[in-house]
Amino acid sequence: MQGHIEVVRLLLEAGADKNLAGKNGWTALMVASSQGHVEVLQLLLEAGADKNSAGNNGVTALMMASVQGHVDVVRLLLEAGADKSVAGTNGVTALTMASDQGNVEVARLLLEAGADINLGSNVGLTALMTASGQGRVEVVRFLLEAGADKNLASHNGSTALMLASLQGHVEAVQLLVEARANTNLPDNHGLTALTMASGQGLVAVVRLLLEAGVDKDLVSNNGFTALMFACGSSQAEVVRVLLEARADTSVADNNGFTALSIASGQGNLEVARLLLEAGAQDPAGSKHFIALTLRKVILKSCFYCRSLWGECSKPIASMCSPPRDANIH
Repeated sequence: MQGHIEVVRLLLEAGADKNLAGKNGWTALMVASSQGHVEVLQLLLEAGADKNSAGNNGVTALMMASVQGHVDVVRLLLEAGADKSVAGTNGVTALTMASDQGNVEVARLLLEAGADINLGSNVGLTALMTASGQGRVEVVRFLLEAGADKNLASHNGSTALMLASLQGHVEAVQLLVEARANTNLPDNHGLTALTMASGQGLVAVVRLLLEAGVDKDLVSNNGFTALMFACGSSQAEVVRVLLEARADTSVADNNGFTALSIASGQGNLEVARLLLEAGAQDPAGSKHFIALTLRKVILKSCFYCRSLWGECSKPIASMCSPPRDANIH
């Protein structure tokens, strides 16, 4: 752990087992690599230590050095013939580990040594997906320039763009959009980068995707659009941006509910007002539900709206007076 090279040399000369592993499967070579002790590593390699030995989780010395960003250690291991493509028990390689931590110089060394840029883990995550989800902008840029497939999907259908969008990593999203990543690809649930960002209230990402020409009205497996996701999580600013982009307010989900139905059910006056002022209409199947829900919310929250806005907006003013058949308390 300490990198005392003279002690290591003395022990090796005395016949110490250079490949003996601890309970976690770590050898002296792994420890030296993890800690970045280049001289000790060189000594162990010269003594014939196994450079590809793996710990209990399948992680090798090269992976450990890649995670820590020890460039000189990675270079030395590669020159010694360490396997650049071996994966841990979760299927993650040294390249993916380096990308996850933002170690761009390590990633460069691994690719120069012939590492597979598009190799996925047990769940299909590639180096680009991992870097994008972590917002490692320099790594994302490097991998794209090196030819990483920007539209590959993990086993659940997630792409690099989706992962960057979901986490709100605007710069990574920008890079992927500029590289012409497909903005409309859905995951296994029918969710797109836009629907993910909309539900999280990530306005900057939503704007960027809309500017890139994303289809704003694509629906998920349950019939939800980006606008519905934004309404369901009460993301008023995202709703405003989507409406400015002319998102369709009339789309109904698999249960017949529209964005207005959803906003009404959430009791969100601001979102409901935005939708009504944008011309959203009550669908025939849920007209009574929406009208009663909105009236209850309005009467309970602002007494004919005036305490909230001072003066009722026209679309909502028409709803302030309870209908004769409504029993609102």
